[in-house]
Amino acid sequence: MRKLNLGGDFRLIGGRNAYNVRRQVKALARRRELAELLARWPDDGRRRGGQAEMARRLGVSEATISRDVAFLRRQANAIRRCPVCGSLVHP
Repeated sequence: MRKLNLGGDFRLIGGRNAYNVRRQVKALARRRELAELLARWPDDGRRRGGQAEMARRLGVSEATISRDVAFLRRQANAIRRCPVCGSLVHP
């Protein structure tokens, strides 16, 4: 088992945590911008080439847009469904 280097190891861990926080904040901002874009987009971006165009506008890959759209849909479903019976809840 490796001995813990109190100076270097904690700096590495702190740097990694800071990097992960920056990534999470960036993803949150991108998802918020994507949600606003989807609200104004015809057909919710489902027509051919919609997600590719959104990816170009936001400067990310199509795979990132696809993951973010799936995340936003899961969030929307969690908000609109009753946890007991699963029926839609009207706000």
